[in-house]
Amino acid sequence: MKKVLITGGSGGIGYALCQIFSQNGYQVYTIDIKKPKDLDQSISFKMLDLRDYKAVAKYANSMESIDILINNAAIQIEEPFINSSIDSIQDVIETNIIGTLALTHKIIPKMSKNGLIINLGSIHGTIPRINKMTYDMSKAALEMMTKELALELAPNIRVNQLNIGATHTPMNQVFDKDQKKLEDAKNKVPMKHIFTPEEIAKVVYQLTDDVYQYMTGSIIVYDGGRSLV
Repeated sequence: MKKVLITGGSGGIGYALCQIFSQNGYQVYTIDIKKPKDLDQSISFKMLDLRDYKAVAKYANSMESIDILINNAAIQIEEPFINSSIDSIQDVIETNIIGTLALTHKIIPKMSKNGLIINLGSIHGTIPRINKMTYDMSKAALEMMTKELALELAPNIRVNQLNIGATHTPMNQVFDKDQKKLEDAKNKVPMKHIFTPEEIAKVVYQLTDDVYQYMTGSIIVYDGGRSLV
């Protein structure tokens, strides 16, 4: 049975990823800072904060092997940079970049030959916007991490990244509360669609197929055309 480790599995895209891999016969491991409400009992959950590097290392070292690592966990703080506190900046960078790097660093030695790392990125790693600079910077850094690790780990481990557009997740819960903001977001997308976590999870799962066995260092954009406008 193949093993997959998914970060941020308690909700949103991470939760949907846990479900689709479990349903397709994988042994699923997931970590998050909060416990999920109804995660399937076959899925191994560990409450873990990526900012706690010692705990991250201990958890990774306890694992025997992993076939696929999906770096999904991330946080976003919406505020003007000039009003940001150093603490809030540090929370985003330590979770989205340093914590992700720390886990990846410890998991790589546990990965089987023909292992796969998939990073969940954002089109806003290359497209700037207002009041979300720290998050967007972290996604830009993740993109370079993907490319450089792909070079370093080939040919045994492949590393790819999926950059997505607007998705109905807890991070974007404003879409559930404000119909106008939802419509405004849709109008920015040529395909007039905001993704569900399940739709994104299906794409990630498809990227594990052997048909992509020679794809590495790739940044796949899946955004309904949003980055074109």
